[in-house]
Amino acid sequence: MIHTLLHAEEKKEIFIHFQINKPITGNYYIKNRLKNLFNEQFLHITETPEKADLIITDEFEISQKNAEIFYLDPHDENESWSKLINLIKKMYLN
Repeated sequence: MIHTLLHAEEKKEIFIHFQINKPITGNYYIKNRLKNLFNEQFLHITETPEKADLIITDEFEISQKNAEIFYLDPHDENESWSKLINLIKKMYLN
């Protein structure tokens, strides 16, 4: 239990990079929605994929060795959002 409490107090940060082919409004919408859901001290947006812990993309052909890749399906947006939020929570807790 002490380990769990100490782990919960650690300052955890996650860096997210977006590779979205939608118009700029798509990126803006996604970034703002995530900022409204998660603390800005925890969640950071990076323009550099090499610095990212998570890359959010709308294409399948992305490969990055050091980052988790999440495919945001534009045809199933509600399910994709649910999966994305759960993934970010999981990354935070690990």
